[in-house]
Formats: sequence, C-alpha cells, structure tokens
Amino acid sequence: MSPQPQTYLYVNTAPKANTRKDGTKFWTVLIGIAKAVLLAKGVTQEQAQSLTVEMQVFPEKVELFTQAFAAAKASGKKLVIKCEEFTLTEVKPNNYIKNGVLVNGFQASCWAKDGILDVVSDTTAVSGALEELLRNIPQTKDDETI
Repeated sequence: MSPQPQTYLYVNTAPKANTRKDGTKFWTVLIGIAKAVLLAKGVTQEQAQSLTVEMQVFPEKVELFTQAFAAAKASGKKLVIKCEEFTLTEVKPNNYIKNGVLVNGFQASCWAKDGILDVVSDTTAVSGALEELLRNIPQTKDDETI
C-alpha cells in the first residue's frame, strides 16, 4: 500500500483564548484546507465555499503556536501542519449577524494525526527553463504575445 500524500493544514491565525460554559479555558486557531481535500472528505461545494474550520490547541502548545505563527508571518511564510491524515468533524450550519447583516456559513473542527508544524513559502518561483522559454516567445507586429 503506497503512503498517502501529505496534506497541509494552513494555520491562519494565532491561538485565540475561548471559555467554555463551565469556565474552563481553551485555545483555537483557524485552519485553511485546500478545497480539493475538503471535497475528498465529503464536504459539499456549497459547504466548502463558506466553511470555517477550527482546531483546538493544547495548553502546552499555545506558546509554541503563538511564536511560530508570528515568526512565519514576519518572514512572509505560512505556518502549516503537515500530516498524512486528519479528522474533520461533521460540518454544521454557522449562521450569525455581522454588522447588521445575516451571514450564512458552515463550521467544523479538525485535528491532525501525527502532524508536523512547519512553514511554507507563499510565493512561487520560476524555474530557469521556464524563464528561458519566456525570453524566447515570438512577438507579433502589435507586440502581442502569441
């Protein structure tokens, strides 16, 4: 059996403190997941368009996530959790009012199995071979690229 390709769970926010009804504190981060990955997990197109995914951060990892998120952002990179498997909870409606406007969306939670915290560049480099091809593109009389 071949190993599954790695999935990137993009950490989009620093940990945010929340309080449960019983007064206990917990922390969450917003997670971005590629649409194709969500669809493969059974999320519908409609849900994927406005899905908010949160992941709980254990108390002993809050400082690490906070520092890692700040360092990645300062260097122009994205903080990610690389994993081969992750669990996505049932997608539920998430309707609320923001600035007097009703917002219809969906929400779910996730967690990674054996995830590795890492950074990825949010820029795309151009290879030397492609640069050479681009330099040698013939031009028309109007200077429009063919």
